[in-house]
Amino acid sequence: MRVAVTIELSAKERLKLESLTKGRSSSLRAQERAAIILLAADGLENQEIAARLGQDKMKVGRWRQRYGKGGLAAILKDKSRPGRIPPVPAAVISKIIQLTTTSKPAGATH
Repeated sequence: MRVAVTIELSAKERLKLESLTKGRSSSLRAQERAAIILLAADGLENQEIAARLGQDKMKVGRWRQRYGKGGLAAILKDKSRPGRIPPVPAAVISKIIQLTTTSKPAGATH
């Protein structure tokens, strides 16, 4: 059985998180994440936090764990994701370029 990360906040951290949840310029994601951390700091379990906020308990656990490892900076920025896979692989592109520049089709130009 997994044990949720215990969250302990200083007064300064709590004020920053509360301002994120209430701030009109804060993104919705930042507001949700800050609310999760505040409830976790109050001693609630992931399942109860999820029920109160209408979130998935896996999502609650993920953000609780990230905050435990990296603090406020970890919840304000999403993890990077790989970019789009190119439709034509680089090896095929280089082969086309090589064939186009080094050979001449019969009865045609490049």
